[in-house]
Amino acid sequence: MATHCFSTRFSCLLPILLPFFLPVSVGCSPEPERPFPVERTASEATLAAESPKTLELHDVSPQTLGEMNLESLKLLKLSGKVGELGWDVLARAESLKVLKLDNSDVGDRVLAEIAKRTSLEELTLTSTLVGDVGVEKLVALPKLRKLRLSKTAVTDSVGAALGKMATLEEIDLSETGIGDAAIPPLVALANLKRLNLYKTKITNVSGPEFAKMTGLLWLNLDADPVDDAVVVHLLPLKKLEWLHLGTTGLSDAGLLEISKLETLHEIHVTRTAVTRPGVEDLQRALPACKIVDDVRDKKTNETEEKK
Repeated sequence: MATHCFSTRFSCLLPILLPFFLPVSVGCSPEPERPFPVERTASEATLAAESPKTLELHDVSPQTLGEMNLESLKLLKLSGKVGELGWDVLARAESLKVLKLDNSDVGDRVLAEIAKRTSLEELTLTSTLVGDVGVEKLVALPKLRKLRLSKTAVTDSVGAALGKMATLEEIDLSETGIGDAAIPPLVALANLKRLNLYKTKITNVSGPEFAKMTGLLWLNLDADPVDDAVVVHLLPLKKLEWLHLGTTGLSDAGLLEISKLETLHEIHVTRTAVTRPGVEDLQRALPACKIVDDVRDKKTNETEEKK
């Protein structure tokens, strides 16, 4: 009798207790799994919350850049795979002045969007996929002062586009395929102060064009096929302070002309045909000028070896 009573009571309680022992009720579909929320790294969360003035990112995702507060951003450096970013995000970076995209997969298409960021003053595109078509789009930047196109696919045609950028003060065309045809349009740039033509195809033909760039302070002709004939055309550059003629056909005859450039602070003449006496004469003519050569050091080394 007692057993029958207990069984009856347990049967009555079974529907109530069953849910506590079984994860899923009989006859019901199991509740779908809820995925864990995707958590950002601490650095990403910090960048999204803050309003940095400087950012340096590699292989950044469109989502990460899109979530950031760019209101106070002045310098942005991106490298790696960034070509597919939603570049319209730069519209929020109203204070952006410097954009560095060196060693990235950026190409001409992207420059059309970048050109809309009219606050830009400096743009570096070294070792990118940029060519003449993309540079033409940068004419729309009204404040651009520095443009670096080293190791890009630009050709002589780039000169025409650069000549329209009246605010340019510094141009880097080093290690590109440009030649003399790219230089004449640059004469129109009254504010141009620094011109880097290292390892290009520039020859003595460009000499008369250099003579017209009277505002130049800095000129790099290192590893270009020029010689003494180009030097005479540099004499009108009364503000020139820095000159590189290393790995050229420069000789002592050219040094004699260079001695007339009284504003020079530094000149490089390594790997040329100049001699020790020629360099010493130049040093006496320009005592305050730093002369970087390899003939005086070579003589010193030879003397030490004899000892």
